[in-house]
Amino acid sequence: MFKRTVLIFWTLFLTTLLLMAGVSRAQRPLVEINTVADAINQMEQEWARDYSEYFGIPTLDLDTQVEAVAQTLQELQETTGRKAAVLWLMSTPKYLNLALTTPDTLATSSDIFAANAQSLERTLRAFQRGVSNPRRNNAYQAPAAQLYDWIIAPVADVLRRDQIDILLICGGKGLRAIPFGAFYDAAHDQFLIEQFSLAQIPAFNLLQTGHHSLKDAQVLAMGASEFTELPNLPGVEAELQSIPLRRWQSRAFLNTDFTPDRLRQEQADCNCEIVHLATHAEFRPGTPANSYIQFFNQSLGLDQVRELGWGDPPVELVVLSACETASGDQDAELGFAGLAVQSGAKAALASLWLISDLGTVGIMGEFYHGLQTAPTKADALRQAQLAMLRGDVAIANDQIQTRSGNIDLTSEILDFAQEGQTFTHPYYWAAYTLIGNAW
Repeated sequence: MFKRTVLIFWTLFLTTLLLMAGVSRAQRPLVEINTVADAINQMEQEWARDYSEYFGIPTLDLDTQVEAVAQTLQELQETTGRKAAVLWLMSTPKYLNLALTTPDTLATSSDIFAANAQSLERTLRAFQRGVSNPRRNNAYQAPAAQLYDWIIAPVADVLRRDQIDILLICGGKGLRAIPFGAFYDAAHDQFLIEQFSLAQIPAFNLLQTGHHSLKDAQVLAMGASEFTELPNLPGVEAELQSIPLRRWQSRAFLNTDFTPDRLRQEQADCNCEIVHLATHAEFRPGTPANSYIQFFNQSLGLDQVRELGWGDPPVELVVLSACETASGDQDAELGFAGLAVQSGAKAALASLWLISDLGTVGIMGEFYHGLQTAPTKADALRQAQLAMLRGDVAIANDQIQTRSGNIDLTSEILDFAQEGQTFTHPYYWAAYTLIGNAW
């Protein structure tokens, strides 16, 4: 911790001297790059230890070289045609530190003193209250704009210059479960999701990188609409129907068929690339055992998720469509952001709060439609979120209209539907977060 603090101090000191001398960002010498690179390595090591300690898994001896990160990003760009950058965020009592690596810019750093820990936490709370409540209208907009100015604006010139398509955000304590897509660029009247495809990562060296097209992937779809102690999810049947039938054929299991044993058995038989679970999942304070995925007649603790066999061979994507996360709690954030690490899957798509059944059906239908054409998972999610934001998903004639077609609604869910309803508020689309492998 002392070494990292010293490194960041010297980065700030050198930057201040250079700015006083009128030296532009592009003209700064290699000594700054080396210093920032060392700081990135320190952050990666510390955050990998956070996940190792929380999940009780072996501590990895990581050595993050920004040259290797940039090379990996370059290789994935050549495979997918999409250019990605990594943005590390570390909150300290006095400032917020941003560190960025792209295939063309090895390392650059900024310290945002206005975003000290107290101001940042207060703004994040106001932002999350606003985006997670559709009845608050535009209450989220002012804090969303402030967060954009603190976290994105300082690196926006580099992102634009390097023509970045996908932004991978790696946050430290307090920054691991944020709906970044709803950050608001007031100057251009745009949400962040309108500018980039997004994914959150626990640490770059904890990623299972590589690209596997999911255009023709097989999906194992399971879920529950009825519960004894939790609220029912009447939209689950429509949600499973929103997955193109040719993707999962007969592999959809509802209510009494939705058990851990059945999931393990079916996944062992099909080795499906995508596992979709339409059910409650909650990330709670305390140990991983406190967080859970709900099956029809039992819950499975986050500490037991590895028993589901998603890591051998690795499932490309696990979708949990009805999650809730204890916002602001460090343990809950570690569970959410570390879901892919703990499960063994390459990536996970999960929600930060429980959105409406209608909204879930709509965004899931759009997401699976996007997977058939988008070059990456992150781009498929972005397309789905933009469809919601722009009003392309709407209720009409007892159906949800989407770009891929209309989805019939059951009588149970129709009670909550209004003719002409759209889903433009961030509440309906910003909760969904891609965690892990964005490609």
